[in-house]
Amino acid sequence: MINDGSIVLRVGDLPTARIAKLVSLSPADTLARAETLLTLHKFDRLPVLVDASTLMGVATLRSISIVRMSARSADLLAAVQQAHVVSIEAELENVMPILTYHGFAYVQDEQSHVSGIVTLKGALSLLERFSGTHLPLGEIERRLRGIVNQAFPTIAELRDVTGRSRIHSVEDLDLGGIEHVLRRADCWHRLGWQVDQDAFIEEVSAVRQIRNGFAHHRGAVLSPPNDGEVDRLVTFLSWLRALTAQ
Repeated sequence: MINDGSIVLRVGDLPTARIAKLVSLSPADTLARAETLLTLHKFDRLPVLVDASTLMGVATLRSISIVRMSARSADLLAAVQQAHVVSIEAELENVMPILTYHGFAYVQDEQSHVSGIVTLKGALSLLERFSGTHLPLGEIERRLRGIVNQAFPTIAELRDVTGRSRIHSVEDLDLGGIEHVLRRADCWHRLGWQVDQDAFIEEVSAVRQIRNGFAHHRGAVLSPPNDGEVDRLVTFLSWLRALTAQ
């Protein structure tokens, strides 16, 4: 996640990026073995691996059928088509052009082993599931930065209250930094609000914890927030909009 509250989805957030036992073919396999595995597992395609880290390409029932119908060489290599590999650490948005054009790509994990597959359908589904969380978080952080800027409008003041001499603008504050400033008594005094500071900070802290579920999820498949968390974000944002509009 970046400072505007956006959720940075990565290839590794897709459950298919890490498959415990990836079914694959080797260049020495026969067309019959490829057809057997494809139909047995009901797969559209199978990777052809030279070794755990080297993808030669992909074989499909269609490519195999074309080889058989054309009476060309009856070995698997004639049916292998080009396939792309993406890093498990890559941001999902950055691989969307590949997925949009080709429909899929294989995934290399942290050890450069081919570990799974990402498809356009799976990527779009994940992006859709998180869009409802992404937008409220981003707007909440932008509005909270506006509140901090209202209380401490100069860089000198902002550096003083944050203790960060290298800060250049309120945009440099993450949600934890924003919460730290909002906890200050002089911040509340400057705002002149008749809003209970403890109750307000409790909601900001809850938002931060929800956000941190995305920011610190690395190493595990990312799961969207539950309905209660989404409702809390939306409710707080609605109230924040009304408060900052006055």
